[in-house]
Amino acid sequence: MRRNSILCLCALVVASCATVDIKPQNSCGIDVIEALRAKAWKADRNGDNTLSKLCFTELCNCSDIEGCVNAVRFYDELSTESQEITEKACAIGDGTSCFLLAEKLSGDAAKRYYEKGCTLTNNFHTSAMSCRMAGILNEGEKHLYYLEKGCELGDEVACIEVWPMVKDDPVIKEKYRKIGCELGIPEICQNIDR
Repeated sequence: MRRNSILCLCALVVASCATVDIKPQNSCGIDVIEALRAKAWKADRNGDNTLSKLCFTELCNCSDIEGCVNAVRFYDELSTESQEITEKACAIGDGTSCFLLAEKLSGDAAKRYYEKGCTLTNNFHTSAMSCRMAGILNEGEKHLYYLEKGCELGDEVACIEVWPMVKDDPVIKEKYRKIGCELGIPEICQNIDR
């Protein structure tokens, strides 16, 4: 059933995007991706949600992050398709998608997505929040590692969490004090030994 849906979708996309000379092969070369992007954005601007959805979904099938991020907005948030597209976007490198998946889960499943989101730096804000959450869900060295990384990426809460754990080491303390001051965190910045 799923395979037939994908084949139908591909056939519709190829037919709909024929005006930009997309060849009917299941090729995802740069020319095909660029043509699909142009067609998807033109359809989006013109309010043609059906064509826009089809082209963005096909881009996602070609492992294009932009395609996945835009395709998902056309699906019901709780649908299987939305989940699959978000998982694919995370797998191919979109930190925001990893964070969004983790937010819907709990336990080890959430922790895995937060950890993955922390490793992806294409969206620093989301990566920083993913690092913080991975730190909160881990123990021991991983706990500190993820909180430090979140703080270094600019997450204020991660900095506040990590501060009590590093303030006894003068070198590390100074490093995180500087970050805290740059972020304007009074709990850290005003805690200066004279």
